[in-house]
Amino acid sequence: MLACPVCNSKAGSYSAHSTWSHKRLGNGQFEGSGCHHQFAFYDGLKVGIKAGTFGILGVYSNWSWTTEVVTECGRVDRLDVPVLQGMSPFATYLTVYSSERRPATAATVSIVGYTGNTLVYSTAVPLGSVGQPAGGQTEIGITVYCRMQGNSEGWRRLLYDSLTDLSLSRHNLSIFKLATSVELYVDRLFGEYLDKIRVTEKLKRRLMKSARDWASRVGRIGDILPDFLQPSEIQLFKNALSAYSEKVREPRNAFAHDEFPSFDYYAATAAHEAAFDILWVLDRLADSLVYRKIT
Repeated sequence: MLACPVCNSKAGSYSAHSTWSHKRLGNGQFEGSGCHHQFAFYDGLKVGIKAGTFGILGVYSNWSWTTEVVTECGRVDRLDVPVLQGMSPFATYLTVYSSERRPATAATVSIVGYTGNTLVYSTAVPLGSVGQPAGGQTEIGITVYCRMQGNSEGWRRLLYDSLTDLSLSRHNLSIFKLATSVELYVDRLFGEYLDKIRVTEKLKRRLMKSARDWASRVGRIGDILPDFLQPSEIQLFKNALSAYSEKVREPRNAFAHDEFPSFDYYAATAAHEAAFDILWVLDRLADSLVYRKIT
């Protein structure tokens, strides 16, 4: 999903469209669908990253599907999702709507799971709540987020696992898996760099094991960036490290060292926001490692 920064400039607003609905202008520039505003791909993604869970899931989805259904409070329902071939759901966002026909209720909706491409979800109403009782009708908005199948890198699987946890309000696990996915991505790219400069396999194994802490591992990536990226991209990476350390690494370490923290929605979404620029630059490096020659 890609959002026009101009249309979303008002605080608290967020609307986005599928990336292919916008017109590609080249050099990472797009023309907004319907609005015709011009904006950079990076800026369009940043709007979503700052828009909470709904926006974050949209940024990382390769395809999404939205519908509304009317269901009875206090029952389990099933919904067939028309998932495109080659796509796999990684998160589902559920919202209880209200309207004049169906006033706001105290109903809560949760995901039971998937059976193939069939979503199983349930609604519940606490005893003594004001609004529709069990058996009354309520309207639910459902958005299913999918990723492309067939990409099996460990870092990518963990990233999408962290997004699944975010959608299910498992905030501690979401932050921990996010941090681990970035660690694995950093190590993978350093290994690809060593392959590119034709280091022997024996020396590669030794160098890969030489950095055990995060500062050393990210530091050696920083050292090779000038060979591949533009100064603005390198500066973006450097600027992002402080927020990443505070919002991702520190909570990750607290969780890993049995301090039993309980991070909330705001901490988890802040972590994903802080990680975005790091991942953006790592993606640029990954592309450069494939296409750019070292002389």
